[in-house]
Amino acid sequence: MSLVKIPFIMASAIGIHCSFTSPSQPPSKEEKVVPSTSLEFFIRRVLELHGLDFLKVCYSYTPVGVWFIAG
Repeated sequence: MSLVKIPFIMASAIGIHCSFTSPSQPPSKEEKVVPSTSLEFFIRRVLELHGLDFLKVCYSYTPVGVWFIAG
């Protein structure tokens, strides 16, 4: 590799970094948080308590079945 290529490679890396870097600061945690609805809270609670059982019940009522989806 020629030493002449090194400044050009570095310049292209710096240019790509500058073009992909956002000009603004990332939002704070308060801005990112979206309050959950009561339905989301209920579903999360059911899945935390009875996650695997709930999924077994849902898949047992599907006409396609688990074996078609899995494989």
